[in-house]
Amino acid sequence: MACAQTGSGKTATFCFPIISGIMKGQFGQRPPRGTRTVFPLALILSFTRELSSQIDEEAQKFSY
Repeated sequence: MACAQTGSGKTATFCFPIISGIMKGQFGQRPPRGTRTVFPLALILSFTRELSSQIDEEAQKFSY
């Protein structure tokens, strides 16, 4: 458990390795072509819905 000031980069600290791994194809194996199986490549847990929304917004900015 860690505590740091708002705006210090906590979200980026765990999002960048996840996004990088997804872009490099390191997470999981892709299903065979033509199948319609969808599955998550990463799971981020948070304490509140508001925090989840904030993490989602920041992750979208980082992965743009």
